[in-house]
Amino acid sequence: MYVTKCTFLLKTILLCTLFLPLTACWSSISIQDQLYISAMGIDYKDEQFTIYAQMFDFNSISRSEGGARSSPEESTFIGKGYGKTMNQAVFNMYQTSQEHVEWGHMGAVVVTAKAMEQLGSTIVERLYRSPSTRYNTWLYVTEEPIEQIFATASFFNMTSLFTILHNPTGNYEQNSIFPPTLMFKYIVNSNENDRIIYVPCIGINNSAWLQSDKPIGVLTVKGAYFESSAKETGLFKREQLKGIQWLDEKFNRVTLTVQNEETAYANLTIFQPKIKVKPLLKNGEVKFKITAKYQAIMQEYIEEISYEELVKLAEDQVKKEIMSIYTLGIENKLDLYSLMHPFRMKYPKQWVTMTDRGDNFILNENSIESLDVHIRIPSNGKYKRRIQ
Repeated sequence: MYVTKCTFLLKTILLCTLFLPLTACWSSISIQDQLYISAMGIDYKDEQFTIYAQMFDFNSISRSEGGARSSPEESTFIGKGYGKTMNQAVFNMYQTSQEHVEWGHMGAVVVTAKAMEQLGSTIVERLYRSPSTRYNTWLYVTEEPIEQIFATASFFNMTSLFTILHNPTGNYEQNSIFPPTLMFKYIVNSNENDRIIYVPCIGINNSAWLQSDKPIGVLTVKGAYFESSAKETGLFKREQLKGIQWLDEKFNRVTLTVQNEETAYANLTIFQPKIKVKPLLKNGEVKFKITAKYQAIMQEYIEEISYEELVKLAEDQVKKEIMSIYTLGIENKLDLYSLMHPFRMKYPKQWVTMTDRGDNFILNENSIESLDVHIRIPSNGKYKRRIQ
């Protein structure tokens, strides 16, 4: 009998100890009692920060049985705070927050162009002092009001979660001009003096799409922002950066209209880039030999032309666009193609001396010694090539 009572008492004590750790959860905040920030906006003017916060009603994001969604006006909320520092601006916004604010699900950061030009990478340094922010967020620059960027919805009354702001990869896979930038990649490049800092510039297009017969605004990448280690900056429009993708070995596919000054002959889809940049030192100057090879599919045959003439014309166009981007960089003291990175890898000591660890821009209009472009067109869409 005594043994039975002891056994029962022991079991009771063990059972109670199992429940003791659960008391640590009593102070946690329920999911429904928090506000989840999906994107942050940062502006800086007159030595004062303005912080924007975008969030959604997640009940409206989930798809109903019929597939419909609530209108974006009912599901998107934008907060704003001001302060001499980013932290002060965030706490200023907390004064009007109706619930606890959670930043751990933030998926995008949008910085105004003026703020980026004035503060550069220090914005990111201030942002990531908070342990709740993550490094796998998308980073953008904009010249347009951040409130309008955050309020822009997607097709079919979907929220901004289904736009380029939060999901840029789908658009980039089909039109690989401006690659999206994750925050950790920006941080890596800002810490390497031989690399160019690149951030896509996001904006709103109000003329490309209609909803029934009414125009709607949709997000688009309108250009890109660049910054060197010497703090030279440049914000260029899409039209100025025609050809920026040609020396990017990671692009998926782009289109090229093969034409001369008078006639358009064909539309090509170009893919599988293979880029080789060979740095050289000649008479104390840096030189580069560049070879670029691509595969292509002819999607549209407009005017009659021989295969050899078509390929030659396409190669000349790509070469012209590469040199146009290179010249744009020379004029603004920006290494837009990051040519100095392979030079540093091959000649590290000379790179330190010649560039003063990246602070001196040493490229000129003659730094590209040779540029060879090769395009192969094995097929016409679904069929093998028939042009002779």
